[in-house]
Amino acid sequence: MSDKPVEFHEFNASSTWISGKEGTITPEDKPSLPLTSPLQWEGKPNAYSPHDLFMSAVTGCYITTFASMMNRMKQPLVAHQATGHGVLQRHPEGGWQFTEIYITMVITVPKNAKLSQVKRAITLTEKYCHITRSIVCKVHVEPKITQLD
Repeated sequence: MSDKPVEFHEFNASSTWISGKEGTITPEDKPSLPLTSPLQWEGKPNAYSPHDLFMSAVTGCYITTFASMMNRMKQPLVAHQATGHGVLQRHPEGGWQFTEIYITMVITVPKNAKLSQVKRAITLTEKYCHITRSIVCKVHVEPKITQLD
């Protein structure tokens, strides 16, 4: 067995068109999800659009990265939610592009949590979230921390 650190990971998914603006998205070795265009482009309300999945990837990466940072710092966490708002605008060269993402982190920690460590975990999450590091638009983060009595 090699002692060399892993330098990369690979992730795979496929999408299959069904009809109209509907299809499925299937992450490797996971169940398929119904896929559609966004409602703004005549998509169906009972399926996910790539835009929904993109914003879900952003907020999902934030909660898992933050939980990981808190765990590494041995800081207790009661609850955490990340809500994302993405702005999609027309691109000057045609088409559309996400230009900004706003993330609100709502964090609840017990009385014995060290707030300086919680704030450090937020900073590290902003720095190391794999998804937001991989996109070109600006990401704004607004943390809201509640410490229980």
